[in-house]
Amino acid sequence: IPTVRSNGILLAQPTPEGGLISGQSSVVQLDAWNWEDAAYKTDIALHMNWPILRPSGRRRQPTPGVAQESPEERQQKALDAIYSLFSQAKAYAEAKPAVVNLRFDAMKGLFNGSKKLFVNANGAKEIIQAVNFAKKMGIQAVIVGGKESYLVTDLLKSNNVPVIITETQSLPYREDDDVYLPYKLPKILQDAGVTYGLTGIGFWRQRNLPFEAGEACGYGLTKEQALSMITINNAKILG
Repeated sequence: IPTVRSNGILLAQPTPEGGLISGQSSVVQLDAWNWEDAAYKTDIALHMNWPILRPSGRRRQPTPGVAQESPEERQQKALDAIYSLFSQAKAYAEAKPAVVNLRFDAMKGLFNGSKKLFVNANGAKEIIQAVNFAKKMGIQAVIVGGKESYLVTDLLKSNNVPVIITETQSLPYREDDDVYLPYKLPKILQDAGVTYGLTGIGFWRQRNLPFEAGEACGYGLTKEQALSMITINNAKILG
């Protein structure tokens, strides 16, 4: 924590990883004696990983007599599970049952507006699916990653869905993309009127945020816009 705090990171949102629904998150300050002192705003969001529509990297020989699922079928099965889970959670939130279901109880805030759904999605198709899903469920969504968000800026803006970019000092999402595209992405979202912020990922690379913000100035952002990307924009997205 001192590593990132000394470089200007004063508040953070530690987030769970893995699985379809990863869990909840809170905002903490990085100068505290214990977790009670550190807690700034608790249980503000639920995190999920949107199913990716692509074949697995490792090919296996088909088993004789066993039907093989296509990437589309695998994704559709995961989407069906997501819609089923959230439909049940929404019914639970509206019905106010006497018996408490801890999993559905943690999701109630999504439907009364006290929590947001942070969706990890990078591909344009997955972002479109996630935005449409949130709209159908009446949930406030935030796209995390958003490598191809520049392709769907109209959809994001019209649905008031912000994007939290996960690092700009990285390679392009696809091999045939412009090699400088990650550096240009903040400017593209800025010009499109999409609310966006910037975050670092694990291994204490959050300390690089000031450098990435400065680098964004070289690719079109003003210094004020670059500073906003790592301060007030993130604060607005986190509520």
